[in-house]
Amino acid sequence: MTTYAGCRAPLPCRRRFDPGRAPCIDSSTHPAEVACSTMSDATKGGLFVGAAVATGSLVGRFVPSWVGANRETANGPRAHESLLPTMPNVLGQQLDEAQGELRSRGISYVTDAPDIVEVVVPGILEVCKSEPDPGRSIRGNARLHVAPAGTCNI
Repeated sequence: MTTYAGCRAPLPCRRRFDPGRAPCIDSSTHPAEVACSTMSDATKGGLFVGAAVATGSLVGRFVPSWVGANRETANGPRAHESLLPTMPNVLGQQLDEAQGELRSRGISYVTDAPDIVEVVVPGILEVCKSEPDPGRSIRGNARLHVAPAGTCNI
């Protein structure tokens, strides 16, 4: 192995000049020409980081189209939302009627009425408000806010 002037590391030189490769001139053959084909560590690190950034950019740009990502479905309604039941409009109905409609649709619910009143005389209570609002998807239980009939607007 021969060490060249101005080079940091010894370079093996078994060839003179090959157009497809980095120059490697043997100082014993050409004493006037001494070449150094090594790069500094900073240059190597910079090239590595640049290659990593370029690769990441290309992967981020093209991989989603390769795996079939579709922007229309990504921005559209979620699939699980279409499977959720929709809250019917039970506002102004007597509690027993509203309960029957929710049961027929398979919607679980809770009320803010005392248990004894709800069981014994549900006909005297009127639904004033529902959570979620009518027409909205229900996650979990629907909540019915009730009051004695005719007192919702008070």
